[in-house]
Amino acid sequence: MTSKPMPIEVAFALLREGRVVEAEELMAREVKAVTKKHGRGSTAWAAAQCDLGSLLLNCDRMGRAIECFRDAASVAPGQDYEAARDQLSYRMNLGMVLRMAGRLDEAETELRRGAEDRLAFYGREHAGYAFGLEPLAELLLQRGNLREARPVIDETVANFWRNGHERVATALALRAEIVRAEGAEGSLFGDLAQLPDHVVEQVCASVLNRAGHGDQTIYQAVLADLVAVLEARLGPDHQATLNALSQLANTGRERGD
Repeated sequence: MTSKPMPIEVAFALLREGRVVEAEELMAREVKAVTKKHGRGSTAWAAAQCDLGSLLLNCDRMGRAIECFRDAASVAPGQDYEAARDQLSYRMNLGMVLRMAGRLDEAETELRRGAEDRLAFYGREHAGYAFGLEPLAELLLQRGNLREARPVIDETVANFWRNGHERVATALALRAEIVRAEGAEGSLFGDLAQLPDHVVEQVCASVLNRAGHGDQTIYQAVLADLVAVLEARLGPDHQATLNALSQLANTGRERGD
């Protein structure tokens, strides 16, 4: 017996069909119903605001999405563990979307607070703390604050590595850009020798997903270093190597190289 789909699932299905107005109206009705049943400022209301924000973000309604995430993050979770964990996610979403919108001062405030709250909630050794550090490192890189970005991303990588968490792949991709931006010489991906092949492939995918972010001169240097590592580790004919080579060629062509 299949369960009834959640309103957010139905809304995203409508969005995929191009029925944007219907998707937004569905979620607006859901927020109204939750508010009536549980009250404004309840944890259920916060969850509904987050769902609406996610939908609006995918509808290119970034300003309205920010306000939804801000409303969700403003709700005090009390002593409820799950609600407290959700609230940490809401604040991280808020900080990340503020960064995407170019509102960097606000984004840094929210991401720093989010990282501090995660440290208090999870402790320094838990992977949940590193989830808050990674977007902060991204924001610091974007702001050119490499002095702070480097120790933040180093702690992120070390945390995910200790915990055997797959997010180490995205953290390693981000660290490569930060290290190259610092002007460091040598291989950016020396750690890959200690990882299994499937994680190396995830690192490759994470680097490729960063196309178009930040300084493209730095990104091209990161790609070139990655290609050399992949050729030596996986071979020149491996699909991951070929994907990285293709991305390197595309990036160079776009830059007139």
